[in-house]
Amino acid sequence: MVFLVQVRLQLEVLLAEKSRLANENANLKRENQSLNQLVEYHQLTSQDLSASYENLIVGLGLDFSSPTGTDDGEPLRTPKAADILGFSKSLDQCFGEEQEE
Repeated sequence: MVFLVQVRLQLEVLLAEKSRLANENANLKRENQSLNQLVEYHQLTSQDLSASYENLIVGLGLDFSSPTGTDDGEPLRTPKAADILGFSKSLDQCFGEEQEE
C-alpha cells in the first residue's frame, strides 16, 4: 500500500511539472512570435527606408561616383554646399555683410 501512495505522489509531481513546462512553452511560443513579428517589421521598414533613400538620391541627382581627372591641370576639390545648391554666398558671408551695414 505504501508503494501505491509513493507512485501516486510521484505521478502528481510529474503532472505538476508537465503543466509548468506546458505553460512555459506557451509563453516562449508567444515571445518567439512577437520577436519574429518585430524582425519582420524591422526588415520591411528598412527596405522602405532604403528604397526611399535611393529615390531621394536619384531625385536630387547626386552623383557619388569617383570624379574623373581634369585636363586643365587644376586639382580636384570637393564642392562647397553653396556650389552644390547654387547659392552664391554662405550664411556666414551674408551674416557678415549684415553686421557691416
